[in-house]
Amino acid sequence: DAPSFGDFPATKTEDGSLCLSYSDLAVAVVDESSPPPSSSVSSSTSGGSKLRVSVTVTNTGSRAGREVVPLYVTPAEAAAVWRPARELKAFDKVLLQPGESREVVLEVEVKVACSYWDEAAKAWRLEEGRYGVQVGDRHGDFSVLRGSVWNGL
Repeated sequence: DAPSFGDFPATKTEDGSLCLSYSDLAVAVVDESSPPPSSSVSSSTSGGSKLRVSVTVTNTGSRAGREVVPLYVTPAEAAAVWRPARELKAFDKVLLQPGESREVVLEVEVKVACSYWDEAAKAWRLEEGRYGVQVGDRHGDFSVLRGSVWNGL
């Protein structure tokens, strides 16, 4: 048999994810840059623009614990194709001893974070528009001013 949520319930965190830890961990955003929330970036097929978010993770419990810090991107509102409400684009996992804090930096290229595969063009497509970024319960947004089509990763 496979264990199920009903047999092993977990508590939901503020961002809707499930907490399955034996310790209490806190995540605080300390730096959101390149681009910061409510900013604009100009992207080209050569890339260069990056999302960079720095967070501090603190183990506030009495036992060692691991924390996964996810970075989600929400697509532009006027996307030409259906996109999920949020997409996981970067993450890191840290092991912390009781009382320990550690800075975690999540970084991803804008064109990789915001593009989707266009089957008709057989290429990746980056649409201009306003995108959202979420780490834990913190939200920000940024704009892509110029869309592009590109190949490769």
